[in-house]
Amino acid sequence: MKKTLTIASLGAVCLSLAACTSPSRPTGPAVEGLNVQGELTYLQRIALSPNSIARFSVYEVPPADASAKEVWHHDMSLEGKQVPIPFAFSVDKTQLPVNQRYGLRAVIHDETGTMRWTSDAFIPIDAQGDVADVGQIKMVQVAAPQGTASGVFRATGNEPGWNFTLQNNQADVTLDYGQTRYNMTLPPPQTTYAGTHYRGTYNGADFAIDMVRTPCFDNMSGESFDHEVALTIDNRLYKGCGRYQ
Repeated sequence: MKKTLTIASLGAVCLSLAACTSPSRPTGPAVEGLNVQGELTYLQRIALSPNSIARFSVYEVPPADASAKEVWHHDMSLEGKQVPIPFAFSVDKTQLPVNQRYGLRAVIHDETGTMRWTSDAFIPIDAQGDVADVGQIKMVQVAAPQGTASGVFRATGNEPGWNFTLQNNQADVTLDYGQTRYNMTLPPPQTTYAGTHYRGTYNGADFAIDMVRTPCFDNMSGESFDHEVALTIDNRLYKGCGRYQ
């Protein structure tokens, strides 16, 4: 009798626990997702810092007269992992209109927000299916800090035509189809996962230069670049594209 009561009591407890742990039913419509997966790697034998974070940005591939538009991003804490690092995340398909091309960009930044590694090739995403396997993404190291002695950066834009060349913290700027020229000494840059940023004052006017590593297309020639560039000086904004030479 005692044994029977014990089994019955255990059965009651199990039924009670099952009732408590039953998953709740969703109250709204299910969201259809695109599962993106792949692997991050690079060739150099350099360890990532323990608190590094990878950001994956899904963007619309724009026509020649527009800038790339991010439609989704996912941040993944690497928790001390080292390459090769597999990844997987889901994108809400309602954010991916049909008849549109999409690409993926991956960056790794450290705990200070400084970008250390980035993808530098076009990575297409097929948004028509349920799974987009992009394979292995070979990343390149970001020079630190960008825009100093690491190389020459050139940017250009249209309507009105403008350009600048940046090297060794010196910027030669030409605006308004050559009507205005500046030669500026820049302060040390701020480098984040998104790109390189300068803030300062020239001849009493505030200026800002933002060089964001994302696909960019010249709206006149259709030429492709790997940076979007925004130059603000004397409350005027100039937008265009650029790259390191």
